[in-house]
Amino acid sequence: MGSSQYDFRNSRAQIPLMVVTANRSHSHQLRGTLKNLGFGNIAAELTLTDCLARYKRDGAVLILFDAKLHDLDGSQFIEELVGNNSETIVIPFSGEPRVDDVFSLLRAGARHFITLPFQADRIEEIILRAVEGPPLRRSILESGDRNTSLAGAMLNLLDKVTLLQRESREYKSLLPLFDEEHKNFTALSEVAKSVCEGSPEELREKIMGGCIQRAESQNTRLGRARSRLRKQRDLKKTNSMIIERPTSPVRAVR
Repeated sequence: MGSSQYDFRNSRAQIPLMVVTANRSHSHQLRGTLKNLGFGNIAAELTLTDCLARYKRDGAVLILFDAKLHDLDGSQFIEELVGNNSETIVIPFSGEPRVDDVFSLLRAGARHFITLPFQADRIEEIILRAVEGPPLRRSILESGDRNTSLAGAMLNLLDKVTLLQRESREYKSLLPLFDEEHKNFTALSEVAKSVCEGSPEELREKIMGGCIQRAESQNTRLGRARSRLRKQRDLKKTNSMIIERPTSPVRAVR
């Protein structure tokens, strides 16, 4: 069975999941946190090799594994899991992850990433987003300019959220869709900060550049709005000049 067959919000006790780490303290802490969140069917393995063997034998819907395990290549491990069942949710975790390592794991098929220390509310939020939210687009994962692709995706989603927010004021039926897309935007923003090239400040520069570019383009809503306002301002200025222009005195005809 895949993740879509389970209710991760209201009925977690029977959802089969695995925690994979050689650090017994982390394993105990993470499994305890998951139990407190309502998960009851939790298996534990020490290596990625043992996890794969158990997965092929018993199956699992959700797998959380230590990104520092190296008995198998992390990306190949994820690809094999997801290749076996595309609905398998794989989430790596680490205390001090390298950005490029995180991005490689996301590219392989991981749906999110947990940074230590473990926090119950944060883990629950990440699991729900990994299960319910869309994965990163292939265009981002395969892009040669990661920050430009991330900025473009964020601005596209922000434009959609803004439109839904405005329309939902009149059409209340759009509120659930607005909430869903707003959550997607928040999730994408957090992932983008984790996997951006360089620093978050460099990603912010790309986003600002994208905003400026869109403001000048006639192919975007913002660009068309700016063009319309510019024309209205120019027309108002022209009319003002006509009104204020002094008229020449009329000479009497002899």
